[in-house]
Amino acid sequence: LVVAGGGPERERLDALARTLGVRERVHALGVCLPVAPLYAALDALLVSSDQEGTPVVILEALGAGVPVVATAVGGIPDLAEAAPGAIALAPPEVEPLAAVLGGVLADPSRRAAMARAGRRAAPRFGLERLCERTAELYARLLTRSRGHVARRRRCASER
Repeated sequence: LVVAGGGPERERLDALARTLGVRERVHALGVCLPVAPLYAALDALLVSSDQEGTPVVILEALGAGVPVVATAVGGIPDLAEAAPGAIALAPPEVEPLAAVLGGVLADPSRRAAMARAGRRAAPRFGLERLCERTAELYARLLTRSRGHVARRRRCASER
């Protein structure tokens, strides 16, 4: 198990790994920048949040062709809908999450299919696409705003 990142639970997780006798199999890397090289070494990415927005780590994993197992919280189900087959969803409880992850890890053909699906879906989430969609939104808002201003001017002149 490779754990990247840091946070207030780090010491508790290290202690738990020692208690369970698996410390030599758990590699806590701390904060890693850049993260892109880590993806090549992963069989799957686990996002086990019980609260979440839209995690960038999932978008990065999709682009790298890494299968994702994630809890169905926050914006993650929307990502799974937009990237069908690339993200396996599970409730934020330990046993079902472990079962889904175990199923993905035990099935190389499923992992390969998830990796392909992630690579196909990733361009929908890239920076270029985000910029395009933001520009489209601004253009729509400006068009509406101009129409609203023109209507207000007409109404004012009719008074």
